[in-house]
Amino acid sequence: MAVNLIGKNIMVLRPIQQSEGLCRRFIEAGGNVTRFPTIEIQPLDDISTDEIKDLIEWSDVIIFISRNAVRVLEELAGSLQAIMDNKTVYAAGSGSEEEVRSSGVVEVISPGARSGSEALLQMMGLESEAILGKKVLIVRGDYGRELLKQELESRGALVKYADIYTRVIPKVTTERVENIWQHNSPDIIVVTSNQGLFNLIKMTPDIYHDRLFATDIVTMSKRISDAAIKEGFHNKIAVAESQTDQGLYDAAVNYLE
Repeated sequence: MAVNLIGKNIMVLRPIQQSEGLCRRFIEAGGNVTRFPTIEIQPLDDISTDEIKDLIEWSDVIIFISRNAVRVLEELAGSLQAIMDNKTVYAAGSGSEEEVRSSGVVEVISPGARSGSEALLQMMGLESEAILGKKVLIVRGDYGRELLKQELESRGALVKYADIYTRVIPKVTTERVENIWQHNSPDIIVVTSNQGLFNLIKMTPDIYHDRLFATDIVTMSKRISDAAIKEGFHNKIAVAESQTDQGLYDAAVNYLE
């Protein structure tokens, strides 16, 4: 049965570089999509190409935490295919796995749709017997959870970070925000990170907070759902069954139809 989202307003908070596939799904089903990125990705200025290449050369295992980690590393260091020889490469989820493969690296280990540090730590090759004494490089933004590093170190790995990008709040005009909440209020908001959620609240004038917190949301994980409840969202909150574009789309459709 065809999905019909005609007349439904969907707000997507993802950075522009990551939102196209999901937005296209909603548009093809007739939905009205508001692209409202609450995170902008910027490469960090204080890390050089030479530093990155030295870290890669040092490592035995490389873990990409996000699509952005893959994209920014390629901008800084060049073709991943050329610099990943003899490295064991992991991706934290299906999105980052897809990004690594599209760069020409064929052998990538990933938990797929489950995504996240917890799922990654269950993967073959990262158990204590296999990772003991290995040099692990985690490629990520300039902050994030410490669980992966701490657990790998407890298993005997030597772990370093390559913090290569930062997340900033995008600049947006007051007129645009007011136009959304006065004339195009979302029926549902798609939230894919805690930081994106927190930034949305900051970017929304207080006068519209009651309306914001009463809006249904779809999230990537229970962790984000819990954060939304803590911040004051009190209507329906759906957690996607898989942490993919399709999973988010399916969860949103279940609420909107």
